[in-house]
Amino acid sequence: MKRKELEITEINELLFELQNDSDIKLIFDNDKWRFTILKDNKKDYLRIPITTIYEENEVVPVSRHFVIALIETGHAALALCDEEEILNHKVFKSYMVRKKQGKSQLKYLKTKGKSRAGSRVRLANALEFFENINTRLNDYEDEYSIDIIALSCNKTILPFLYNSKVEPPFDKKDDRLYKIPKYVDTPGYEEMLETYEYLISGELFTESDNFILEV
Repeated sequence: MKRKELEITEINELLFELQNDSDIKLIFDNDKWRFTILKDNKKDYLRIPITTIYEENEVVPVSRHFVIALIETGHAALALCDEEEILNHKVFKSYMVRKKQGKSQLKYLKTKGKSRAGSRVRLANALEFFENINTRLNDYEDEYSIDIIALSCNKTILPFLYNSKVEPPFDKKDDRLYKIPKYVDTPGYEEMLETYEYLISGELFTESDNFILEV
C-alpha cells in the first residue's frame, strides 16, 4: 500500500483537480473523514484531518477538542487534544499478564479461573487498570466538550472498558467514536505522539501500484 501525507492546502488542490475530472467519481464518508476516489476500476482513498470538515467542496479547519485513547492489555495512553496541541496526557501500565504463558489474566479467567494469589493480584490490577482509564476519560469530558473520541482498543478487552465499575463517558454507539485507521503499537508516550500527528494530518493512500492522479 502506498501512502502520501498531505497538508490542507494540498488536499484542497487535489480535490479541485478531482472534482473537475469527469472520469473520476468522488465519494465522501463523513464518519471516516475519508474520500473514496474511483476511476477505471481503480480505487484511492483521501483521508482528511479530524480537525477539519468538508463543506462547499473544500476542506476547512475547525476548532475541535478530541481524545486519543490507545488501549491494549496492560498498556494505555490517553490524551486530550485540540488542533494545535496536546493539552493533557497520561500513560497507564498494569501487571495483567502471566509471565510464563504470556496470557492476559482476563483471557485466563475463561479457562482456569482465579484461585491462585498471583491470579487474584493480576485480576485486581486489571479491574483497577480500566477504572483508572475511565476516570481520566471522565475528567477530560468534565473539563472540555469533547467532539471526537479517537479509539484504538483490542476487541477482546473492549467489554472490560465498558463494563468497568467506573463507566466511560461514552457508550458503544456514541457518534463521537472514531476507530483509528492505522496499526497502533504498544501504547506509550511516543506512540500517542505519533497518533496525534497522524490524526491532524491528511493522507492519500492506494492499494494499487500507482495513484490515480500524479501527486
